[in-house]
Amino acid sequence: MLAFLCAGVFLGAIDFYIVSIAIPGMLASFPGTGITGISWVIDGYTVTYTAALLPAGGLADRYGHRRVFTIGLAVFTLAALGCAVAPSAGALVAARFVQGAGGGTITPIALTLILPRFPPQRRGSAVGLWAATQSAAMAAGPSVGGLLVSWLGWRAVFGLQVPIGVLALAGAVLALRGAQAQPAAVQAQPAAAPRSLPDLTGVVLLGGAVGLFALAVVEAKAWGVLAWRTDLAMVTGLGLGALFVLRTLVVSAPVIDLGLLRIPAVRLGNVAMVLAGLVMFALPFGMVLFLIGVWRYSPARAGLAITPGPIVQAAAALVAARLTNRLRPRQVAVPGAAMLAAGLLALFLGAGRVPSYPEIVLPAIVATSAGLGFLITSLSSVVVGAVPATALGSGTAMSVTARAIGAIVSLSAFTLLLAATPSGTSSASAYHLAWAVMSGLALALVAASWLAGSAATERPLSHGSA
Repeated sequence: MLAFLCAGVFLGAIDFYIVSIAIPGMLASFPGTGITGISWVIDGYTVTYTAALLPAGGLADRYGHRRVFTIGLAVFTLAALGCAVAPSAGALVAARFVQGAGGGTITPIALTLILPRFPPQRRGSAVGLWAATQSAAMAAGPSVGGLLVSWLGWRAVFGLQVPIGVLALAGAVLALRGAQAQPAAVQAQPAAAPRSLPDLTGVVLLGGAVGLFALAVVEAKAWGVLAWRTDLAMVTGLGLGALFVLRTLVVSAPVIDLGLLRIPAVRLGNVAMVLAGLVMFALPFGMVLFLIGVWRYSPARAGLAITPGPIVQAAAALVAARLTNRLRPRQVAVPGAAMLAAGLLALFLGAGRVPSYPEIVLPAIVATSAGLGFLITSLSSVVVGAVPATALGSGTAMSVTARAIGAIVSLSAFTLLLAATPSGTSSASAYHLAWAVMSGLALALVAASWLAGSAATERPLSHGSA
């Protein structure tokens, strides 16, 4: 069962890293589209992925985690097939929008299905397995994508997702349907949330708010930071977000329970997760560009140079899982944030125009990756340990959304920084500025992790199968 669930998580996570390798091949297949149009293959997925996270969590708590997970995995797989056979760039982008909605459902809901398979005292192991699977996808993405594109063309990137998705879907359906005999340590299923119709207006408001905000940030470089389209998308998104918050306070069946944010551990854990998201995606993105633009590495060599990072992150997530089972989350998260800050400071102080990979960059990659592995596992444990069992989907979705929003903001800010620098990606000073900002965020994460971990429950909560 865990293998099938993790296969779904792996698919949703690897997509971010495997598809970007195929962009040049797509440009060759659709020469009249241009980079602006093809960029929506990535941006469209990102927008709908982020917009789907919170509604997926709320719907899973209301209608069942198993049902929503399998629907999301089916949508993702069918959309991958649509991408693989897309006859035009427009059809490809449309399929990617749909696939993003499926991916945004898979990632958070998978954890709610993995968690009950572990006894309460090993909750950290469940979170660590979930986090390590995502890190493994990050490690495999560039190399797998490169091989597929080189041998079979860009359509193979999506074609590979189809049989894996079908296998994961069939296995998950059969395994979850037969999961009546649960481990003795897993307590009885909690009372299901009321199954009245969800607030469809709230779904539209929330999806529009998150989607338009992500759209404004993602397209700020192409449209211009102060361009009317960017401003309209941002203001409209924020306005819809405000309307959504107001609506959730008055409707009887809100799509997601924002009251969870009244729980100190949930609130502080999500603040820390936003800070972690601001660093964890922009760091490898910037590192590849630095190695290529400043040190003149080839793309293949640069990809190989950062590969130890996600491998270390996956291993650190599993180690952190075992530690979280024995220690309080604060005792795992704070050292993780300190390692992240130390690695970023090493990059800021030591990485210059003269290549120093084994002396500076490799140790920094190892330190930052280990720190992120510790952080994501422990902070996720803080949130899932604090929410009631009947709101586990909503709590997990909030955590993943916080991280995703941090990622969108940081990646766009990094891109804008490089675009505003006269020498672009070959400017060492731009990377040093980015690493200095990230170091400050990591130091803030030390304090945020301490507060979130201190607010965590003394003993893990048990969660039944939903």
